[in-house]
Amino acid sequence: MNTPSWRTAPRSSRTHTRQSRIAAQLAERGALTDGLTETEAAGVIYALFSPELYRILAVERGWPPERPGEWLSTTLRATLLP
Repeated sequence: MNTPSWRTAPRSSRTHTRQSRIAAQLAERGALTDGLTETEAAGVIYALFSPELYRILAVERGWPPERPGEWLSTTLRATLLP
């Protein structure tokens, strides 16, 4: 029995693949800000969804638990969408 490649790929690779799909859907709809490529959008999404970023903001910097999500939403809209 063959194991699907997504099950054997490193977690970061699977995560990047899922987040690349989000960027691809935005690009297909013409919903990316001017000058931002699909590849760049995928990188932005991957970086901003990093558990490390949440840990820095919520744990190290003491933000309330809901605040990183609010900030992330605002930042993604401002960075990715026209």
